[in-house]
Amino acid sequence: PTYPSPIITNILQRSSTNGLDFTPYRNSKQVKFINKPWLELNKNYSTWHLQAAYIDGYYFLCLAIGNVDRYSSDLNYLAYSKDGIHFRVFETPLASSNVYRSAVFVKSSSTNDIEFGAVIGYKSGAFGYREFKLTKKVLEDGLK
Repeated sequence: PTYPSPIITNILQRSSTNGLDFTPYRNSKQVKFINKPWLELNKNYSTWHLQAAYIDGYYFLCLAIGNVDRYSSDLNYLAYSKDGIHFRVFETPLASSNVYRSAVFVKSSSTNDIEFGAVIGYKSGAFGYREFKLTKKVLEDGLK
């Protein structure tokens, strides 16, 4: 695929049914962000590391955001999607100071809510933990 400039990094979506074998690179699709709240803080920020999860028909990306030219990240954001291509990013970061990379995981899911745990990795080498709940109505409304 070709990508418009200026984009510092790109995220490609590839699929796997077993976690080992993925669709061919030529079939990759570029992930699009509906919003990029990090650009309000620094126009040079871009995605650095990411971690993906899928639950109940929703894709989630835990995004490490920072100045990629410095090989670092400063913030972690959570993004979500129904199609795995078009992602809405929550405006408030999961963590916003001295952050390196992090991961989210589903603790439980019900008809109305998804409960998450998050391990936050800091540049100092320390780790933090937090829990949060998202309502599926908020997710659906955000993707309209």
